[in-house]
Amino acid sequence: MKFWTNSAKFLVLIISFFMLFTSSPALAAQGERPKPANASSTPGTTQAEARGGVKWAASTGRLPANAFIGGSEGRRKLAVCRAAYKGGTHPGKVVAGRCNIGWGGKEIVISKFEVMTNKGVKLAWVKRRWARGMIIGGSERGRSLPVCRAKYRSGTHPGKVVAGKCNIGWGGKEIVLSTFEVLVQR
Repeated sequence: MKFWTNSAKFLVLIISFFMLFTSSPALAAQGERPKPANASSTPGTTQAEARGGVKWAASTGRLPANAFIGGSEGRRKLAVCRAAYKGGTHPGKVVAGRCNIGWGGKEIVISKFEVMTNKGVKLAWVKRRWARGMIIGGSERGRSLPVCRAKYRSGTHPGKVVAGKCNIGWGGKEIVLSTFEVLVQR
């Protein structure tokens, strides 16, 4: 009887450790599916979206007045966008009326996309790989893709967090950067 009691305690300890470890920010930074603090009860949306602040508007060829600007390159402002590609939805940047994303080592240019808009929600960029309240821009293969931005060459470019790094499209390639910021709701 004592053997089973000790075995049960050991099993509970192992399960508790596993649950603690798999919900850690360190694993989220390595590409596991992070659970944003602002997740709503509606799958695929955040509290910011549910309250009418952050929304994704279908592109009409012109940026909406309340398009969220996530970066710049020279004098060009780069709005945050997201587009469906290869079974996922990927955050990126609007360039010349199209959504540019990084995927599979290449910069992919997509003409049918959504633009991130914001009306009344306080958003901030934070220098972390994982943070509470991250804005989730898409998903692929069961993992969330938070919105990030990183400095590269002569600009700051919006992209997606994958495996603890910010992936952006630039110059026909997918650029993977270790130093970046994530977008969070304040």
